[in-house]
Amino acid sequence: IWGLVALGAALRLIALGAKSFWLDEIASVVIARIPGNSFWHWLWTEEGNMALYYVMLRPWLGIHLGESTVRLLSVLPGIASLPIMYLLGRRLFGRNVGLLATLFLALSTCSVVYSQEARGYSWLLLGTIVSTYFFARLIERPTYAMALGYALAVGLTFYFHYFGLLVPLAHAVSLVALPKERRPWRQLLVAGAIVAAFAAPVLWMVRIQPARHLDWVQR
Repeated sequence: IWGLVALGAALRLIALGAKSFWLDEIASVVIARIPGNSFWHWLWTEEGNMALYYVMLRPWLGIHLGESTVRLLSVLPGIASLPIMYLLGRRLFGRNVGLLATLFLALSTCSVVYSQEARGYSWLLLGTIVSTYFFARLIERPTYAMALGYALAVGLTFYFHYFGLLVPLAHAVSLVALPKERRPWRQLLVAGAIVAAFAAPVLWMVRIQPARHLDWVQR
């Protein structure tokens, strides 16, 4: 497993600063550099998507030595996703499937590309894998501590990208395939309440913020 992690890390670090920032990466740096309270106002009223990534990028820019160091903030979750993917695959289907899933993720062009981009997508992927792992653990051995861990993992994912809102919906749909006697409703209700609290500000931002960045999408 650590050989696969090393392979994935090497692919994500090679030529990290070879290309200049493109438009979206420039936007990330510009937003993170907005001074003072204007930064928080901008996140709340204009660009709440990837808000947590921008919050982390702000202090990270203090060690800015070029494109590679800025992009390193996206490389780290890309690498961290690999051992978590192994744990998830092993828990659901066994060790061999865990290794195979980790290999596919390590070699995934999509994962490598977005791990080398100064955006929040690799954090979204990490949050999705971690929250799905906690969800599987919650179903297997339901405890309130596991429900809290799941809710925190999936709730933080919302703030790396709005599409994170779809993750708990997918988990909820999967319960349809689970026998009724195996559904830990009390723990799920606790987790659901916490997830709803995390989701409320995000849904409000989706409602009040302009959709100008979607103008390029054809109706």
